[in-house]
Amino acid sequence: MEEDKMVKVNKVMGKVNKVLEVLRDGEPETLTNSIFNGFRAYIDRGDLTPSEVIIIKWQYGYFGGFYNDLIALFHRADDDNRKKLKLSFPEIDVSLDLYHHNREWWDRCSDKAVKLGLVGR
Repeated sequence: MEEDKMVKVNKVMGKVNKVLEVLRDGEPETLTNSIFNGFRAYIDRGDLTPSEVIIIKWQYGYFGGFYNDLIALFHRADDDNRKKLKLSFPEIDVSLDLYHHNREWWDRCSDKAVKLGLVGR
């Protein structure tokens, strides 16, 4: 069982390293744009904040495998590795902190998602 977890962690870290290579090569917009894919208009109009988009996409199944794996990695990472992930993906770290430590924030976020028709009641 523990070996299976390590295989999954290594697989996700491989994907993370590929994204980090893109970021180091001077294309940081690639990651940011893909996180908000299909939701940019909500941010531009002021309907949702970037953190709200990230959590809505995660909680309601809009993300594909990479971002789901990345968020799972944030949850499993020890403190040192979480700091490394935070440096590379600060918007995800901030979003997860809001989600986990501010229940009222998540309630407002969820209400907005329903109001905007992104999810059912």
